[in-house]
Amino acid sequence: MGENARAHHAPRHVRRRIQKFADLFAEKLRELGVGIRLGVAVKSIKRDQMSGSLTVDGESFDKVLVTSSPSLMAKLCPDLPESYLKGLLELKSMGAVVMTLSLKHSLSKEGYYWFNVPKEEGYPFLALVEHTNFVPKENFGGDHIVYAGDYLELGHEYFSMSDEQLLERFIPAFQKFNPRVLTRLGEEDLGSQNQLRPACAVGESFEEYS
Repeated sequence: MGENARAHHAPRHVRRRIQKFADLFAEKLRELGVGIRLGVAVKSIKRDQMSGSLTVDGESFDKVLVTSSPSLMAKLCPDLPESYLKGLLELKSMGAVVMTLSLKHSLSKEGYYWFNVPKEEGYPFLALVEHTNFVPKENFGGDHIVYAGDYLELGHEYFSMSDEQLLERFIPAFQKFNPRVLTRLGEEDLGSQNQLRPACAVGESFEEYS
């Protein structure tokens, strides 16, 4: 990932459910004749001038769908028209940071699922979501799953902060929603993951992956 990307492991029970969905989805795609190659890097995408077909690392395809960042696409596809390449490289990117907490208690006293947070009032994130007010907590071992996230300019300090530093920055904002639950985020508050650090913090810079 790029230098502004952040990724830490999600709770084990969450990972198992995500993996189960991915496995079933992949199985269905294979039944439809789709080939899936894991752990394969793509180094170049070019158009064969003779046949007009596209080649990915020398292998021919009718069409290629690229879902990478614009800057990486420009490097993978140097044969694109110059004006298009120029447009790709001029695009500006943002990053995303999401903290996920596994708690023993509900954060929203009213049982709300989604809060759009006014950052102009000093909140350190843009959205706060208590996922288990939409999906029952029984699906997560009885824990309450809370997400707090934001889209940020590249180079923002959040991308270089540790889990503990980011959590300390977010705690005062959590207290505004429910001071009883998160007065210090100690062992009595955390769910089955039994961690003071966030159960998951994921960020994408949408820049070059390396």
